[in-house]
Amino acid sequence: MVVHQAGLRLALYIAVLCALSFDYFFLLPYHTLRIAGAQEWVAMVSFVASCVVVERVAELARRQTRQANSAGRRRAALRAEPGDDAP
Repeated sequence: MVVHQAGLRLALYIAVLCALSFDYFFLLPYHTLRIAGAQEWVAMVSFVASCVVVERVAELARRQTRQANSAGRRRAALRAEPGDDAP
């Protein structure tokens, strides 16, 4: 659970950093960190939402990979047990 929360915190940190960078470099007036208009707030919320969704999908993929690796190791251990006559 702690790893998952750290992943979410990191994703939110990166989302805010990306949104602020986008605001600073691409939105008028350039080279300011002012989020004033509705479009700018929509962009900020979009960045945060997309990062949260990507983090959730990545966490699910990591969990499924761990489960698949664990199941593969268990199958390999069962096949390698001595005294097993099954093919």
